[in-house]
Amino acid sequence: MSSFYSSHWVLTFLVFFPAVAGLLCLFLPKERLRGWAFLAAMIEFLVSLPLFWTFEIGWVDWQNYVSVPWIPDWGISYALGVDGISLLLVLLTTFLLPISVLVSWDQIKEKERAYYAMLLVLVT
Repeated sequence: MSSFYSSHWVLTFLVFFPAVAGLLCLFLPKERLRGWAFLAAMIEFLVSLPLFWTFEIGWVDWQNYVSVPWIPDWGISYALGVDGISLLLVLLTTFLLPISVLVSWDQIKEKERAYYAMLLVLVT
């Protein structure tokens, strides 16, 4: 599993999946909206969880680091990585997302589509 999570797709997935899931909330039928938001939140959490198990304590550099040249002429690149503190913040964020969906399950009565879409986009 270590090589699976060192393939560097995980952080990119954790950044962009909630935005895509939030956009899908805008087009789903109302009766499937809450279920989709919860499923997306759980996928986000479950994908982030093994980052903790594969994290090497004592490593002084970024882990799960990815850097892709974006606009090379200007020296701009897309780069992501986690260290010890940011790993805990990633896990905390992805842990609280499904809880937020569950807590709001019966509380949000109006503009549910916008609420769940914005909640997922907020995590991006």
